[in-house]
Amino acid sequence: MLIEQKDEITQAAEAAWKVAAKYNRGQIVPYDELETAIGDRRYEGIWSTVIDKLLRRLLKERQIDTVAVTNVGYRLLTHVEQVTVSPQRRQKRAFRQTTKAVKAIKAVDSTTLPLHARRMKLFYEDRFRSIREHSFRPRPIGRQD
Repeated sequence: MLIEQKDEITQAAEAAWKVAAKYNRGQIVPYDELETAIGDRRYEGIWSTVIDKLLRRLLKERQIDTVAVTNVGYRLLTHVEQVTVSPQRRQKRAFRQTTKAVKAIKAVDSTTLPLHARRMKLFYEDRFRSIREHSFRPRPIGRQD
């Protein structure tokens, strides 16, 4: 059963790749065509697995990053968009994840924790504070004399 499912995913991923290969940077790969090629509706069955494989392969083999366009499809980013939009979007997501981690750690009462867990909590609080200070602060552009 697992082998059959793996074969189904591989075939669907190849079909999705053929659909995406017809499009160039700046164009949108429509959800409708991907649904037809994969054989599943969006977010049902093997859809998510196949799309993850497709997007990774687009980045690896064609060096094209994508962004989802709501109810339309996946936009293949131009070179300029890939340099400007993609890093900002990913950094914003990383910032949200870091914030969630900080909130989860701070929500725990230290007095109820054993010693080793208190040390871990302090370590992670310090580590995330450092990440936020050094990774997400705005930096001036150009020389600062």
